[in-house]
Amino acid sequence: MLGLLAFTPGTVPAAAAKPVGQADSGLSAADRASLAAGLPVAPKAPLGARPKGPNPLLAMVPDAAKVDYSGWRNYLGKQASAKTAARLKALAAASPAYRAQAATPPVAIDENEPDGLPGSNESPATAQLIDGSDQDATFIYPMASPLPGGGTAATDYVATKSGWHYVGVRSGTGAYDITVEAYRPALQGAKPAQTLFLDFDGERVNTGVFGGTGNVELSPFSAFVARWGLTNADRDALIDAVVAAVTENLKKDMVASGLNKKFRLKVLNSKDDPDPWGEANVSRIVVGGTIAESGVSTIGIAQSIDPGNFETEETALVLLDEVSQAAGPEDSFNTYLAPQSDKIAFIGHALGNVVAHEGGHFFGNWHTDNGDATPNLMDSGGENFGVLFGVGPDGIGGTADDVDVDFGDDAFSPAEDFLGTEDTLGRVAFGVTS
Repeated sequence: MLGLLAFTPGTVPAAAAKPVGQADSGLSAADRASLAAGLPVAPKAPLGARPKGPNPLLAMVPDAAKVDYSGWRNYLGKQASAKTAARLKALAAASPAYRAQAATPPVAIDENEPDGLPGSNESPATAQLIDGSDQDATFIYPMASPLPGGGTAATDYVATKSGWHYVGVRSGTGAYDITVEAYRPALQGAKPAQTLFLDFDGERVNTGVFGGTGNVELSPFSAFVARWGLTNADRDALIDAVVAAVTENLKKDMVASGLNKKFRLKVLNSKDDPDPWGEANVSRIVVGGTIAESGVSTIGIAQSIDPGNFETEETALVLLDEVSQAAGPEDSFNTYLAPQSDKIAFIGHALGNVVAHEGGHFFGNWHTDNGDATPNLMDSGGENFGVLFGVGPDGIGGTADDVDVDFGDDAFSPAEDFLGTEDTLGRVAFGVTS
């Protein structure tokens, strides 16, 4: 597990535009014209102020064109230093071991090379860029994370194999400082192992942590089953299909990869198991509720992105109003259903992918590119939902050509200012360890 911080200049990418022709309620004629021209329509927040809506790095937004990505970049960068200082102060107060580690002077190396003369081991033209950044989004880390932040650019990297791993700075001029820190995953050698609880019963949740309205009641999963043309008699089979998909994505595939023989994850659910929420090392994903109930304009959202899984007791939401609305919008499961569809198989698989996506966040993953040729469970929201849902070439869900979307190597989301390739499987496999 490696966390690093570099002080270098950065740039702001344009927000992704929504495909023309997609259903888009609430847009003015001017907004629709902007979308047709490939321009975002999100209202811009004042510099450094929190933009409206959920944090898009944590949320699966229904429409990327309505997200102020540059505003979020500015806000996260402005907040990063204070959040980092608060995190590290709290860790030092709570942990004598961390306090002693923090007091250890860093090893300082002054790379004083003549201008124009690179070191013999530096070859940016031939090096493989695994992970890079030109921003500081460490405000998203949970309070339990010791990873550094508060600079012009920061990134984190999970090493999945032994050997040499290099850090480089490739833009900007003049002097800079770079801080590199290495950590073991929080649960290495600890008990109990990580539990993931899937809650389908409806819960009272404080959605304020997601930018919502506070303590609210979220409708249970059963309230949405009929919206997919199923009956209450199908509820248990549908839950079983969701649980099976999540278990495959977040547990079986990790074990089958062989990356980490100490990987341990227990997946429980509210249909079959007592509610363990509140016990040690239990994180939960609440599957139910709506945007109106939660006050959060999203399909799914996690409490943090936590490389190394340092905070082992977090909550994520998967709201069901968008994915159960009438056919038409590409983020609705109903859009992909036809008479020949196996509804339970498709909805179970598609919803299981969304749930696994949110679990992937608080087990350490950032978003990947939803517009490239590589399907990935961490693909960002906003467009191309059929890919994340596993719809095959026939465009119909629940048929023989449906795609098994997994964690793995994929490019970071270009809208979120990270560079290179993210190993979304390796981050989970080594973050959720024992």
